[in-house]
Amino acid sequence: MTSIGNPKITPHQFCQLNTKTLIPGYSTIMATYQTEAIILKRENVGEADRSYIIYSKDFGKLRVSAQGVRKITAKLTGHLEPFNLAWLELVTKRNGRVTITTALSSGRLFGNGLPAQIALAAKIADFIDKMVPQPQKDAEIWDFICRIFVSVNDVSVGESVAFFEKFRGEFLEFLGYGDNFEAAWHYLGDFF
Repeated sequence: MTSIGNPKITPHQFCQLNTKTLIPGYSTIMATYQTEAIILKRENVGEADRSYIIYSKDFGKLRVSAQGVRKITAKLTGHLEPFNLAWLELVTKRNGRVTITTALSSGRLFGNGLPAQIALAAKIADFIDKMVPQPQKDAEIWDFICRIFVSVNDVSVGESVAFFEKFRGEFLEFLGYGDNFEAAWHYLGDFF
């Protein structure tokens, strides 16, 4: 993680800026950070903007926005597709919003993908979004998520349900729920 602006700010403090908490002695006009991230979900906002849920290597899960990415001339659009692994430059603004200013994609984590693989990846991304609190950095979760999305490439059409069940069990155990799904019921909602 590289910090331009204030080198003393920690990832935890950066995430607090996202929730509009000011850091004493720190100017919140703009601070810029670079990190690797997986684009989990996107949502259209307004006429030309999008909001994204990402899981970043240095800050954990974040909700970020990108301005003007739906315009026909936008250069960021192709880099910010769901399930892409991308290097992002993030800027915190005075109002606490985190905005993507630069993106460079390494490509989709699981190749071109069949429709069944894309649907499986979307279900996995929804599950991760629901289960992982924002903002929490965790290198082990980062590695696990990367491994899972890469392994979606090897899933054939008939194995999607079994793969998701296996992923869900491993992820819940990884998060500390074990195989007691009732303990995680509050967070899981539609996934049972």
